[in-house]
Amino acid sequence: MKTGVFYQLPCAEFQNAPARIQETIDQVVYADSLGFDHAWLAELHFQSEFSVMSAPLLIAAAIAQKTENIKIGNAVNLIPLHHPIRLAEEIATLDVISNGRAVFGAGRGSMPAHLEGFGINSEETRHKFEESMEIILQSWSDSNVNYKGNFYDIVDVNVVPKPTQRPHPEIYIAANSQDSFEYASKFDYNILVTPMIISTDKVLEGLEFYRNHKSNKNVNGTSHDVTVNAPIYVYNENDSGGLEPIKKSWSNYVNTLKKIYTSPAAKRASIKNAGIAKSLDRYNSIKFSDVHSEYSIFGTPQECVDQINRFKEKFDFQQLMGWFNIGGLLTDTQVRSSMRLFVEEVLPMIKE
Repeated sequence: MKTGVFYQLPCAEFQNAPARIQETIDQVVYADSLGFDHAWLAELHFQSEFSVMSAPLLIAAAIAQKTENIKIGNAVNLIPLHHPIRLAEEIATLDVISNGRAVFGAGRGSMPAHLEGFGINSEETRHKFEESMEIILQSWSDSNVNYKGNFYDIVDVNVVPKPTQRPHPEIYIAANSQDSFEYASKFDYNILVTPMIISTDKVLEGLEFYRNHKSNKNVNGTSHDVTVNAPIYVYNENDSGGLEPIKKSWSNYVNTLKKIYTSPAAKRASIKNAGIAKSLDRYNSIKFSDVHSEYSIFGTPQECVDQINRFKEKFDFQQLMGWFNIGGLLTDTQVRSSMRLFVEEVLPMIKE
């Protein structure tokens, strides 16, 4: 089982954005020293309490210069917000400066403030995403890019540098909808899932479709990895605080989401998008007890071993992406302790 660390990078009012960014870089360096396989950085905009990770590829470049082995990717690049040629250049450059450690995580994004802030029509994101993915893959080939679509018209463009990894870095698609599972299976991409976001049942339904419809022809140089993102918090049995630190931090995460999905931008978007109301309903109804029992890996080392083994039986994944500070309120010491306990006392006990 491969392991990863995931960073959303929320910044509460009493926190400092530069310090939070530096803390993230330093924690990934620590994760590299512990032997984690991947570091995953979110891309989010305009809502500091939810995230100050608006330029994840810049943070990834800083991480690349301070680490040796850990692979570095986005979970995920919000493809419709970027020009695909520019994004292809930046990811290829990250791959070069990291000596072939870049990973390309791709998603459409759905947060109303993102689409409104960048002037993106929500009804166009799917087709814009698909065109962009075609262009990015062409950009990394040995040929010049020639493409004519509904959104982009590109004539004889030579994208440099090319990625160190050939034909390109591994590609992972964030799957939060049936459309995404269908797309990933059609093009043989690896897949990222977050059961807490869309529910266990929807993840299992999507994974069944993905596994039944992928071609197994290795079309895009992929290994058909399934990566599951789950909040993780490991504490010692003699820790009197128990689950209280992570419970407080998780509550901050959910309360921030409720603010986002009741914002003016969300209300405007909900006129055309019924999914906004559904998301708000989910965040209003989900409880910490639900997260603890079904969607997370919280507890003592032995409790976490048991939870991971249940996750493996349920989702049959190849990589566990650890969300070690969901909500962003855990201290640096708490996060590092949890990561260390995970590597030293949990991983050795996991069934293969």
